Amino acid sequence: MSIAEAQRDVRGVYAGGFFGQLISGVVWLASAAMATWVSPLAAVATLILGGVLIFPLTTLVIRVAGRPASLPRGHPMAALAMQVATAVPIGFVVVVVADGEGSAVLHVLGAPEAVLGVVADRTAAAAAAERVEAFARDGLRVVAVASRRLDGDRFEGDWATAPTAVMEECLELRGLIALEDPPRDDVDGAIAGCERAASVW
Repeated sequence: MSIAEAQRDVRGVYAGGFFGQLISGVVWLASAAMATWVSPLAAVATLILGGVLIFPLTTLVIRVAGRPASLPRGHPMAALAMQVATAVPIGFVVVVVADGEGSAVLHVLGAPEAVLGVVADRTAAAAAAERVEAFARDGLRVVAVASRRLDGDRFEGDWATAPTAVMEECLELRGLIALEDPPRDDVDGAIAGCERAASVW
């Protein structure tokens, strides 16, 4: 089975991502409702629990819609679909991209502490961690990027282990993205109030 064929199967079963995005949207709306009418703690708990349940709830909704709810047994992308669904709890997003030349690249993007933990070159990871701390001291938010080339356009060898490859120290660090995220102009009053109350958020 080629990469294109496997991806076509995934798009067919999950309707191009529609059901997953629908469930994700419901989870975020539920969290926002909890924040508005209950408490911030309830909102966080709802988001964490809902995030864990996105994949099973997506499967349930697909079944209710009368569609096949899973890829065939042994399909090479079955585990990868679950990996993507659980990307938020583990701290990074996983994307596999075919390069059109008979191979593909597994990309990982996310929180530095998560991504740097699966980088093969530990010296580079340590240097990057120091750089992340420097960015943090400057008030910048940081996203780390790493990747690994997967040989062959068929799910053999590395392709068979692609979903679990990100859990091992086998990726190459590509770089860090530092983002400035200043407070909005309209929150000056709230910040001043927190400073007066000696509160730290």
